Amino acid sequence: MAIKKVFKCAFSFSDSLAAVKDVNGKWGYINHAGEWVITPQFEMASRFKNGEAVVYVLTKPTKKNKIVLQKEKLIDKTGREIKK
Repeated sequence: MAIKKVFKCAFSFSDSLAAVKDVNGKWGYINHAGEWVITPQFEMASRFKNGEAVVYVLTKPTKKNKIVLQKEKLIDKTGREIKK
C-alpha cells in the first residue's frame, strides 16, 4: 500500500496504525488512509502492540537549562497515556 504524504521516516503498520515522523521531526500515528490518528507530538514513537505503544516526550529543562530530559510514556490508540 502506498501513502501519498511525504514523511521523514515511518514504521510499518501494526494494530492498524503506523508511527511516522513529520517534516518538523515529531512522531505521530497514521491510519491506512494516511490520515493522522494521533497528531505528531512525540520525540520518538514505537509500533503498537496489543493496543499500546511506547513514546518519548520532552520534559521541562533543568533549572540551569543545560539538559532536556526525555520521558517514556505508554499510550493507547487514541494517544491517551496509560497509567500502569
